[in-house]
Amino acid sequence: MLVLRHGRSEWNAVRRWQGSFDSPLDEVGRSQAAGVAERLAALDHRWHAATASTLDRAAETAAIIARRLGLGAPELDTRLVEAHAGEW
Repeated sequence: MLVLRHGRSEWNAVRRWQGSFDSPLDEVGRSQAAGVAERLAALDHRWHAATASTLDRAAETAAIIARRLGLGAPELDTRLVEAHAGEW
């Protein structure tokens, strides 16, 4: 098993705490995911599946990686969503 964090989101870029707010990946985040996918593809390992949070930033990161590794669409799991801290 390998656990990865999502690529940079729009809110990460402006250093804004996001918790369970669904801030999408930005172009840097997409590039980061593609870079990780290339590194994983270069390993001598057979990847079987990808699972991600239902938040768009995590799901898109996993989809970019899964596509490069020739896996099916990532399984999305609500148990992986970041904790909701309530209204600030």
